[in-house]
Amino acid sequence: MLYMGEIDTRIEIASSFHVTDWWQFSVSSPYNRLYWILAGEASVSHSNRTFHLRPGNLYLIPCFRLAQYHCESSMEHVFVHFTARLPTGIDLFSLDSTICELSADKVPQHALWFERLLQLNTRSSVSTMLETDGILRQLLSAFISQDSVVLNEIERAARFADVIEFINRNIAEHLALADLAAIANLHPTYFSNSFTALLGESPMRFLSRLRIERAQQLLWSTDLPVATIGNKVGYPDPAHFSRVFSKELGVSPSSYRSKREFSFLR
Repeated sequence: MLYMGEIDTRIEIASSFHVTDWWQFSVSSPYNRLYWILAGEASVSHSNRTFHLRPGNLYLIPCFRLAQYHCESSMEHVFVHFTARLPTGIDLFSLDSTICELSADKVPQHALWFERLLQLNTRSSVSTMLETDGILRQLLSAFISQDSVVLNEIERAARFADVIEFINRNIAEHLALADLAAIANLHPTYFSNSFTALLGESPMRFLSRLRIERAQQLLWSTDLPVATIGNKVGYPDPAHFSRVFSKELGVSPSSYRSKREFSFLR
């Protein structure tokens, strides 16, 4: 059983920024992005939808989804990059149960909370960490569309929580379908069919996706060589790692890393 209190929320950065017509890029970020639009307009497209960023509104762009960012004139916004990990390693907002746009009246105290986050972002203490986490959770609670949908997603993942946790602990190792089935104490074929029916993708596809997502995180959060990152996520052959990464995201690991500085502060 997984509980909502077990979600590990962490802020990578909180800041404000003014963008103009140079704000044109596409990226699949390892971090969720929370925007509060102060002035101007822009747009973000993801999940087959386009969201027009308008003053006063709040927007959430889920992690690991390719998003296109576009500004024709100018926009000023406060942004928070964060993660919200379940014990299985899955990010809560990567589930298909997220509201991506809210009017300001849905979160009455948002202005005070965002301003406080910006103040706390420059401090480092236990009390600051606790206050920051509390504010972030208050803001994020409004973006959960239906508790029943989220809990259903969590319950489905919980059916194979031991397998998912095993993958997270051993992601650098060679893992075969039989290894994962053994953790679930099931025959490989039955395990694969059950996993796919419950989670919507095969165990090996899930493993591959998790490896690429972990690589994305490491490429943006560390300066480790690309080959070292590949090895850490289960691809000891650098050429094979580059091929798999490029097939998944459309860019090489090095090209993906080059977008870090441009998109991280935006």
